[in-house]
Amino acid sequence: MPYGWCGRQMKMKRHMLPCISLLHLKEVSSIPRKKKKAIIVCGSGLGTARLLEIKLKAAFQHELDIVELYSYQDYLMSTSLPCDVIITTVPLTSKGKPVIQVSAFFEHHDIQRVNEVIHLLNGHGAPSKELMAFFSRAIDFHEY
Repeated sequence: MPYGWCGRQMKMKRHMLPCISLLHLKEVSSIPRKKKKAIIVCGSGLGTARLLEIKLKAAFQHELDIVELYSYQDYLMSTSLPCDVIITTVPLTSKGKPVIQVSAFFEHHDIQRVNEVIHLLNGHGAPSKELMAFFSRAIDFHEY
């Protein structure tokens, strides 16, 4: 039997889930967040890096601050990086920062991957998986 955080079984109608999800979203969105600093590393030249920068700024204008663009060679020679996360189009070794490898075309699955890492860096965990795991454990849904 599913139990809630207070140890008692919870029953809920399915139509209440969107309301609870919206309340959770409102609560999470009200938490002040600092933009994460990101660098972009591209193996095919800075032109592709600029295009990726434009796409990242459009998708994550409130979450990411792109601080610098690196060629692959510049990245290999760097000793300290002014960022919280590295976004790259080529496989890289970490250098102590989270690395997200994306397509140069920056497709939908790339956006999802970047979003998940930003949520993890902000201490929110992966929002959809975490929320659904909670609901699947704590609530017994009934059709009425």
